[in-house]
Amino acid sequence: MTCSLVHPSSPTGPNRRIELAGIDLWVRARTDKVFAYPSELDIERFKNALSRTLSLWPVIAGRFLLLDGDHYVIEMSDNPIPMTYVENTDLATWPTHLNIVAEGHENL
Repeated sequence: MTCSLVHPSSPTGPNRRIELAGIDLWVRARTDKVFAYPSELDIERFKNALSRTLSLWPVIAGRFLLLDGDHYVIEMSDNPIPMTYVENTDLATWPTHLNIVAEGHENL
């Protein structure tokens, strides 16, 4: 298992805020797990791509805040996000019940 923090590749301007309203507060989309099969994953290349993504979309690494008990914002922070890589060769079946990213898997 490899655990690390991935920082944005370039600063995005900490303390900027995006105010959320209406339907923005209902959206809870997230990906907790990503599975990649069948080739080997280049961890450094993946971390580099994630780092560049954090610079392009700083809201991903932002912090969700409630201000004055009244309105919600996402505050840009330039903070890193955690990344954990686990290689599991004992998987018996394809985990179709989880959020999955895979290339060329026919049974999704």
